[in-house]
Amino acid sequence: MASYYKIFYEISGASGEEVSWVEKDNPENVDFFAALSSDIQKLRPRIIRAIDTDDKGSPTVYDTFKIIDSNGIGYGYLEKLLGTGPEWAYIWPDERTRKAVNEDAFEMQGNKLYTKQWVTELPAKAKINWDRLEVIVGNQILFLKCHGGKAFF
Repeated sequence: MASYYKIFYEISGASGEEVSWVEKDNPENVDFFAALSSDIQKLRPRIIRAIDTDDKGSPTVYDTFKIIDSNGIGYGYLEKLLGTGPEWAYIWPDERTRKAVNEDAFEMQGNKLYTKQWVTELPAKAKINWDRLEVIVGNQILFLKCHGGKAFF
């Protein structure tokens, strides 16, 4: 599906991003490197991820996002609420309980199934960066992936 994507990349330890038009029937098989400008391609970046955006680079916001690390391990969900009350809620797997997201922040909960060392620090305050579709917890950066696809790694 043809769309604009914000492509996040790294060159010699420095991160960058570029919004590019990508024309492809199956976005899961996109060569995002080829979608970068030739000036960036010459520097041989490592593609970190790409997210669906509008033509100005603003991320497409969906109703439900899965919170994942770079290996695809899930750490709960963010769900847009309809009706009264807070606009977004955090849902963690252990409880299936919704907690309000206030001022783009929430308390991320732990789970006995989490295998990463840093999760011993949970529960901890998590901050959402909607421009990059990321969740920052301490010094960890997690990603928001549309629960039906659309954010690629």
